[in-house]
Amino acid sequence: MVQYRIAIFITAIVLIALFSGCTGGQDITTVTKNLPEIQQFLKEHPNAKITTTYWSKEEIEKMAQEISQQCDKPITPVAMYKAIVSDGDLKIVSWINEGNQKVICSITEGKGLQTNTSAPTPTATPIYTPTLTDTMTPTFTPTSTVTPTSQTTPVATTISTIPVPVADQKIFTNSIGIDFILIPAGEFDMGWPINDRDRFPMQWPVRRVKISKVFYMGKYEVTQKQWRDIMGNNPSHVKPSFDEGAPGGIQWHEDIMGNNPSHFKGDDLPVEQVSWNDIQEFVKKLNEKEGTDKYRLPSEAEWEYAARAGTTTIYSFGNNASELGDYGWYGGNSNYTTHPVGQKKPNPWGLYDVHGNVWEWVQDKICNYDEAPSDGSACTGMANDTRDLRAERGGHWQRGADRSQSASRRFDPPDGRYPVVGFRLARDA
Repeated sequence: MVQYRIAIFITAIVLIALFSGCTGGQDITTVTKNLPEIQQFLKEHPNAKITTTYWSKEEIEKMAQEISQQCDKPITPVAMYKAIVSDGDLKIVSWINEGNQKVICSITEGKGLQTNTSAPTPTATPIYTPTLTDTMTPTFTPTSTVTPTSQTTPVATTISTIPVPVADQKIFTNSIGIDFILIPAGEFDMGWPINDRDRFPMQWPVRRVKISKVFYMGKYEVTQKQWRDIMGNNPSHVKPSFDEGAPGGIQWHEDIMGNNPSHFKGDDLPVEQVSWNDIQEFVKKLNEKEGTDKYRLPSEAEWEYAARAGTTTIYSFGNNASELGDYGWYGGNSNYTTHPVGQKKPNPWGLYDVHGNVWEWVQDKICNYDEAPSDGSACTGMANDTRDLRAERGGHWQRGADRSQSASRRFDPPDGRYPVVGFRLARDA
């Protein structure tokens, strides 16, 4: 009987130890509340909520690079707790070592975000008259090598031949109110220098690309109003398509083309659920309307060159993923919907939403970088590859920050229509 009671006592002690775990007898919520930065936050936000999740060492190993970017310092893969203290859009995210209860880093998100709440309103003109905000030739000044804002992740650094506009950037406005920014010629390192086939497929090896001619790039993603202005009111039924990454699993869409094919509705929202083939028809009609042949989709190289805008960091604003909410709509701030174009901060060359909101179709077929052209033209295919897939760039509203990097790529069939994919136009100068 005594041995039985001893056994029960020992079992109880073991259970208590298991439940208290490695937090030294305190649950992780208590540990979080005792952090100095959290104590101050709770004083200022008494209604804040605390949520915690456990991350195994194996999970952290898979996320190590992204967490290092968020923390702006290298992290050692160990079991951690992720504690989030939030009050509305403002929150503090803390990574806490399971073993010693020490905070690895804390990141404040949503504080001091400044966004333009008024979306740009395209203005169509009855008679087409090209408009330039500056009739003078724009001035470009060569830049010296850019030093990344963080040294935690290797990045390409040779960009001394990329011109960066310093003033009087030329903006062209077309007949349906699409604004275009003149992109200078230059060279850049395209791709991502980390060989990680699982998380960053086909983003490497880094290659040197020369953009030999200036060209115009759409300042914003094409909106639903602009789509309707060209495609008119002649809808035709199309086959359903799906997006495997949509919330709730596979989502089927009964699309109607012409008037407005988009899943989310709004004049200033980016048009989505348009296929690569649909866009070719849009481009054809726009060129016919204006009596030109200059409108087109950008090549992948042109897109990344314009999106980077002279930078070599993970994003056009630096290496810190916690700042992404200032520049784009992604899974961490979108509320799982698209948003009017132009609400976030632009990149250094004045382009909006190059990170997130919707993926953007480009002209290229699927192509490995070791087979891609080095002159900035679109890839027309790879040797011994019969897949008919087209490239998309920029990330979207549904996924994490790592899908909205300057080097991020995705590929889909040219007839695919998805609520996470739209486009941005280019125009020959």
